[in-house]
Amino acid sequence: MQDALRKALKAKFSEYGFKKRGNGWHRCQGDVHVVVNLEKSQLVDGWYINVGISLLSMFEDIWLSEVRSPIRFRVEEFDGLRAKARLLDADAGRSLGAEAWLSGVVNELVQPLVVALVAIKDHAGLKVFLKESVTDNIFLHRDVRAVLQIGS
Repeated sequence: MQDALRKALKAKFSEYGFKKRGNGWHRCQGDVHVVVNLEKSQLVDGWYINVGISLLSMFEDIWLSEVRSPIRFRVEEFDGLRAKARLLDADAGRSLGAEAWLSGVVNELVQPLVVALVAIKDHAGLKVFLKESVTDNIFLHRDVRAVLQIGS
């Protein structure tokens, strides 16, 4: 199932200009670098989709992994996707069947996330995304808060 999931995600991310790197995909647009990775859960039989966002003007290294990104969250923190994140549980794949499961993950979970991420074109767009599209349960580095003028 994991290989089929990676292949389906690669197709969707590639469609929106993301490049494959390691276990994830990345995209730079203006000063915004977005990294998305697929992580196998060590606790349950399933996966997590992690998102990292960096401002290129703040870092010398153009490539920051999701783990090193100053803005980090899991897909379930994206507005409206908490319940749908259960699709990443392998039990959902077994109960729905592989084809229906992959379709659900890609169309109901990844598609809305990717559309929102590619809409972030600059600092103002990132600020709107953080205010309107994710819960408060994300990691947001204090330096990014200062640059975007977001309260702590």
